[in-house]
Amino acid sequence: MSPAHTPGPWVVTEDMGSNIIRGTEEERAVEGLAGMTYKWRDYVASTWGGPHEANARLIAAAPEMLQALLVADRTFAENGLLACHAARQEIRAAIAKATGEQQ
Repeated sequence: MSPAHTPGPWVVTEDMGSNIIRGTEEERAVEGLAGMTYKWRDYVASTWGGPHEANARLIAAAPEMLQALLVADRTFAENGLLACHAARQEIRAAIAKATGEQQ
């Protein structure tokens, strides 16, 4: 399954009171200037004001949460509950990112 969204992981940055959610940093070529590149992160979303920081973290954790659920689904389907340790690690990492326990 190919994602139709901006690939993760996503990060949250602050800019003038807004929490900006952006995609993974990548280098892009400068058009017309051979060999020159710049760093870019695709814009995903933003939330405004301090109270919305938790929303920004939750949005930024979405790619990891989707990946954790896909791993859990596959693990459970192939191996049953006895093989769920790896899936639970991914799930816990996504939860930690969404709740701000891990950056």
